[in-house]
Amino acid sequence: MDVIKFKLPLPPPLNSLYRFYKAKMYMVTEGRRYKWVVSAAVKLSRCPKFDDSAKIYMKVTQWPSNGTEARRDADSGLKILLDAFQDGNLFSNDNMIKHLEVIVMPIQKEEKGYITVDLHCDIILLLHVI
Repeated sequence: MDVIKFKLPLPPPLNSLYRFYKAKMYMVTEGRRYKWVVSAAVKLSRCPKFDDSAKIYMKVTQWPSNGTEARRDADSGLKILLDAFQDGNLFSNDNMIKHLEVIVMPIQKEEKGYITVDLHCDIILLLHVI
């Protein structure tokens, strides 16, 4: 099975994504922007959508660019990343991910922090091209 690869910006930390206003919870602009960037990357890659019966294996490698990014929790931005892939129609539900590996690498001073994502599964069917 081929591996689908993405290089994306670091997701915003979960603790900074939501605000409450008049007893309702809202996603902040940074979170909406991140979901849009990831969804656009999926659509531009023209990856096929994973079949609903697929068991997806995902490896996320974080490459922080400074001490603040390096100190954040490894799982801090995973939910918005998974939701963004779902919004981008890469898979229909993030509960299809059966194995999730997260690696945090040493600080990268040369460029802005980013993540790499490798996805593969036991079965993939081309439902439609995005």
